[in-house]
Amino acid sequence: MWTGRREKLTGCAAVLAALVTVAGCGGPDDGASEKPASTAQGAAKPAVGGKPFTQAQTDAALLTAQEVGAGWAEDQDPADSPSEDVSGGDNSDVGAEGGTESTNSAQCDTYMETWNGPKEGQDAASSTRDYAKDSDTEHLTFRVVAYPSAEEAAKAVAASRALPAACDGGSLDFNWGGPEKSEVKPESVAKLGDESVGMRVTAPLASVPGTELHLQVLTVREGANVSTVTFAAQTPADPALLPALLAKAAARLHTVAQGATP
Repeated sequence: MWTGRREKLTGCAAVLAALVTVAGCGGPDDGASEKPASTAQGAAKPAVGGKPFTQAQTDAALLTAQEVGAGWAEDQDPADSPSEDVSGGDNSDVGAEGGTESTNSAQCDTYMETWNGPKEGQDAASSTRDYAKDSDTEHLTFRVVAYPSAEEAAKAVAASRALPAACDGGSLDFNWGGPEKSEVKPESVAKLGDESVGMRVTAPLASVPGTELHLQVLTVREGANVSTVTFAAQTPADPALLPALLAKAAARLHTVAQGATP
């Protein structure tokens, strides 16, 4: 739930009054997302090899401020990040306002929980790092999850591919403001790691009439380990930003998997 967060953000010139617990891709409808799934999303390789990371390794697999680039700084208040709920944490209230019953379809809720990763208490190490743009109107969250096996990691990523079909056009429940009809589409991603996948969500912001929430989430898996890059803002991301960050995240994931120091 978002208590206290909306008040802070609505005071900004460009408001990011938005957080849904789905992982999505916010960006212009440039036609890339209309490609068939086999082209638009990096096809999966067999789920073999790749030991799960330790906690220290999931930490090491996160991108640094230097890798993210100029204008971005680590968010010193991660609990207030507009992408934090999107990419991780306890999913017990996925799609629900204040933990109440969700208005999403059961299928959509199931896929949302799978995309968001293991719930608290599950046997999986994970690390998260948040960044905010200087203007505080754009936010990034990087998350690395080490699943118990490559098979379980592949299963989680495979389930996320079904999210657009399950949720597109539905009234997704915002954690801060109730159900909103949303556009949920697959996003074109490069073929990285064992597999990669992306999705975008565009939804109206009830609290700020005439504006939209844009979410973009790209994920790469290598073995049992999954790295996710989440963007959240009131406007679409720079088209070059997320693909570049996903490539860096994939390279760092591979480096750590090989036992090297990034």
